[in-house]
Amino acid sequence: YDEVNEHFPQQTVHVLKNIPGHQHLSIFDWLSGCSVLLTGASTTAIEALLCEIPVITLDLQQEYKGISFIDREATLHVT
Repeated sequence: YDEVNEHFPQQTVHVLKNIPGHQHLSIFDWLSGCSVLLTGASTTAIEALLCEIPVITLDLQQEYKGISFIDREATLHVT
């Protein structure tokens, strides 16, 4: 991610690594600062949807089958 960020410095993408002292935060704490979630088929998508955060699911290999939130078109699914 750092390499991508170097090529696109004008973008507002923040890569969060392990931050000392923040291990106690829940996924909902992290999601509270997000305007969108980009994922594959992680259950984090469900948590983001519960928080009304838009979710983009990325499936370039077209390998995700039977994933309920993708099948029900709850996300913007990119293949």
